[in-house]
Amino acid sequence: MLANLSTQNAADVAIMGDFNHPEIDWESVIIEKNINHSSQHSTDAIRDAYLYQHVTQPTRYRHGQ
Repeated sequence: MLANLSTQNAADVAIMGDFNHPEIDWESVIIEKNINHSSQHSTDAIRDAYLYQHVTQPTRYRHGQ
């Protein structure tokens, strides 16, 4: 889906949701997992589609975190 966005002629696109990758440091886009981890695949797809992550910190916390 993200790869298809780069072929569309849309100027403004917002993709919202919880992709659940807490291991990604969004400010530097560094992942402390191996290259085959799902978070690496997600950041590769985001980068390939020329998208930008606006939210850089967790938006909620659960008891015990």
